[in-house]
Amino acid sequence: FSRRQHANYQTLSLTTVLDGVFSLLKPMIPASIILDYSVMTGKYNINGNQTELQQVIINIINNAVDAMEGEGIVRIRLMPASLQEEALLRQTGLM
Repeated sequence: FSRRQHANYQTLSLTTVLDGVFSLLKPMIPASIILDYSVMTGKYNINGNQTELQQVIINIINNAVDAMEGEGIVRIRLMPASLQEEALLRQTGLM
């Protein structure tokens, strides 16, 4: 991500991106690791680069699997969140 390159952003469905990542990763994760993925009803559209987003999610899941030392559950929940501007600034450390 540190290389300068043209940003190719488009509207993406996080649900579709996560579905693709999980179908790709499931066969590669040891059977002793459970991938638990759920989506609450809602629209999860963002503006971003699909390839970069997939790389980030794959890295996060792989890091979690590596940290488990052989067995455990990786839980991914996609749910709506509503933050007021002040709370959002606190969450991101910008205040």
